[in-house]
Amino acid sequence: MKGMKDFILLEKEQRVIDILKPVLEKEFSVTVHVGSSEEELERLMAIPSTFSIVLARNLYETDDERIYFAQLAFNKIYDLKCEKPIVSFGSVDFNYNHLRSLTDRFRVNDLFIAIKDLLDLGTKRMEELKAPEFLPVPLSNFYLMTSCCCDVYIKIQKEGMDHYVKRIKMGDTFDKDVIQKYELMNLDSFFVRREDHDIFLNHLMSQSVDKVVKTKKIKDHIEVTTDSYGISQNLIDDLGVSDQLVNMSNVTIGSMMKNIEDTTFGELLRDLLKNQDSFSYKRSYLISLFAHQIIPHMEWGQSQKQLKANFEKIAFVSFFHDILLKDDELLKINSNEDLANANLPGFKVTLVKEHANKISTMVQQFPKAPAGADVIIRQHHGVINGVGFAEKPSSNISPMALVFVVIEDFVTRLLIQLETGKISAREIFDELEPKYQLSTYKKVVSLLKAVVRPKRK
Repeated sequence: MKGMKDFILLEKEQRVIDILKPVLEKEFSVTVHVGSSEEELERLMAIPSTFSIVLARNLYETDDERIYFAQLAFNKIYDLKCEKPIVSFGSVDFNYNHLRSLTDRFRVNDLFIAIKDLLDLGTKRMEELKAPEFLPVPLSNFYLMTSCCCDVYIKIQKEGMDHYVKRIKMGDTFDKDVIQKYELMNLDSFFVRREDHDIFLNHLMSQSVDKVVKTKKIKDHIEVTTDSYGISQNLIDDLGVSDQLVNMSNVTIGSMMKNIEDTTFGELLRDLLKNQDSFSYKRSYLISLFAHQIIPHMEWGQSQKQLKANFEKIAFVSFFHDILLKDDELLKINSNEDLANANLPGFKVTLVKEHANKISTMVQQFPKAPAGADVIIRQHHGVINGVGFAEKPSSNISPMALVFVVIEDFVTRLLIQLETGKISAREIFDELEPKYQLSTYKKVVSLLKAVVRPKRK
């Protein structure tokens, strides 16, 4: 069964667009094209064979303009002599057999019901839509692979339809450089057939885990574990807490811990700062590196077993705490003020605010996760419930979360400085010391200073 054609959403209220576009694309496995003017409506609706349905605000009105999107869509459908269905947001003044009108303040579920009714989407058809013939696989999932157990395709559009063209044959060999050439062509995903997807995942895991385990040189290890972190991000997006995610993350975290334990602090710090790859993973790695220096000086038990358990917990938290944030710019937001000034679309604001609580809940499903890791993740922005950022440092969060807050703040500032080409630990501590006045926070800042030993000018 072939997939459905695209949806057209005619709306000018950005908040509504930010809510509807992602949920519609997820629910119906389609691309949603947004039109916010009469000109864009004309362009999007020019060829009836390219879309399935039109979802239109009845009236968008401000002091400066008034646009009757639903009426304009109906007029266009009449001119095209086609019978494409329309869902209007708000009542309309025209009659049309293929129309459903919702109230101005409708529930998303009511919209889903109207679409399924107009497009005759029963349960079986919805299942088919959600399991299309070809499934996307992010290009970065291929970074640690050298061959593939199935054919791999790219998707192109021709005459408004999707076509899949074979690019890697089963058994072909390749490397990361080959994959990155496709990225230069502005591709972000390959595709495999639905029936090949499970065996592909097993092949991906086997080769990627083997590469992480066998890579020993520090610089190569950093690049390989950076790639495995990216694969883990893709896996959690696509599958949630799956066997594949558990396997990949456990191997990556274990490899990172071993490298920190077996390598001198200065050597590993230098190589991490020189690395040009993922800001996200480099920050997670640096948090674990600095935490390994700080933990023995905290009053959490000094036996080797206790120190090892605490380090494992911090490494797990550093790996997962921001894994849902793929955009480096989101990782640099460290306060409610930063968030307000970032000028993000609504869905990204929600992601930043709620990611700590969301991933904390997800890792509770993780088999044999370190005890209390979910609490630290939930509190890593200084708030107990994992939503938003603390207005000021609080003593109400768990002791290990408190330490994590300070180290993450230090590391984020360090990496932002690194992007300018000039690092000044002294400037960072001049900012941290007045911010963290509570005694336990001050202790962590002092311990970081002892590790870094910034020189005064």
